[in-house]
Amino acid sequence: MTTAGPTRAVAAVRVLGAALGGLAVAGAASLCLARLPLPAPGLGFALGVALFVPLWVALACLGLVARRARHVWLACAGAATIFAWLAWLFG
Repeated sequence: MTTAGPTRAVAAVRVLGAALGGLAVAGAASLCLARLPLPAPGLGFALGVALFVPLWVALACLGLVARRARHVWLACAGAATIFAWLAWLFG
């Protein structure tokens, strides 16, 4: 019997990429928001904390619908790198 879908190993790698990659991107984006120089003190931190979990869930859901695990890992690594660089720049 042949299956048209991905094998279990490929599906597991894609799920891991969506969960862990989404976590890395959400963490870096939250850090970037927390370090923004906003006029109200603590507003960036509050935004970063409040948006961390919803952003992580949204990114994990988007990662699960990707066609290839490689695309998920590359997109998450690229986005996390960009957000981490921006957070360093704002710091």
